[in-house]
Amino acid sequence: MPRFGHIIDAFLRELSDVVTRKPFSLTFGAAGDLAAWTPGSGKAVRVKLISFESGADVQVGWRFGTTETVQACRTTKGPYVANFVGCNVQGAVNEVLNIRAEGAVTVKGYILGKEV
Repeated sequence: MPRFGHIIDAFLRELSDVVTRKPFSLTFGAAGDLAAWTPGSGKAVRVKLISFESGADVQVGWRFGTTETVQACRTTKGPYVANFVGCNVQGAVNEVLNIRAEGAVTVKGYILGKEV
């Protein structure tokens, strides 16, 4: 019979992991990417949760760098939350976590994560 104790232990460590709360408030004058989290040199950002509110009916999302596909798009004014606990959504080393907007809008929120 297989034993899964190591998997359960890893999952519980992940759930109890201490992370940083990184608030942001970004104002876009036009479509583009703005940095929400720039990791320290030689580090990567690992996202556990992202929460933001769009101030206008503009498509808003997030991505690592400026060429990756935009994730978690919000197309109307209001809040958005994505919980990634246990998923380890992570960018590459030295890759900035950007908020992407397709027009003029203010986006406020926070990211729970850590640099690894």
